[in-house]
Amino acid sequence: MTENRIGPSGAPDALELAWEREMPGLKPVISRREFAGLETEALGSRCFEPFIPLIRGRSQEVKNLLYRQLTRGQRSLFLFFAHYNHAKQSPEEFYWWTAHYWTRRDSWEALRSSLVYFEAGGMLDLLDRLGDLLAERSQGQPLETMETTYSDLETDPGLGKAVRQLYASFLEAAPSVLRTIGETIRGNPSEFVALAN
Repeated sequence: MTENRIGPSGAPDALELAWEREMPGLKPVISRREFAGLETEALGSRCFEPFIPLIRGRSQEVKNLLYRQLTRGQRSLFLFFAHYNHAKQSPEEFYWWTAHYWTRRDSWEALRSSLVYFEAGGMLDLLDRLGDLLAERSQGQPLETMETTYSDLETDPGLGKAVRQLYASFLEAAPSVLRTIGETIRGNPSEFVALAN
């Protein structure tokens, strides 16, 4: 496998060509039949999955380059699933990944915007509540120096209890959000996918 680098012009060399081969126009190609047959709740995940091999193991610079080439809807989908696919695994993952975004203000605002795009106000409220807990925990220290670990939930029982409650609510909210994402994609497929016969 060749290493992908950003060329002197700021454009990727081999990477951009790989993107175009894999997904022309950076839109996953899905047959109309598959698109129609997918459960609404599964549609968002199906539209996100093709991006995983394009970003796995890549530098943040390359990920940012890909992200900038996406449509607004794809960006929202990308951020939602980049967080959700990790956060759903356990209370510790939910805590750590949300903190990861929260300490990077641009990423946090982009994640929040993705939930606004999909009208997922309930889930946005849950993440904001965890953000409030993180703000209390940081005690005013600069975000870039704040460290979070999975063991925070054990060493701070109050934090652990609060995060576990938020995590349970997060999992409860997820099916409705996934359905809304699917409905959004069905209502405007050209924003997310290239449909083929």
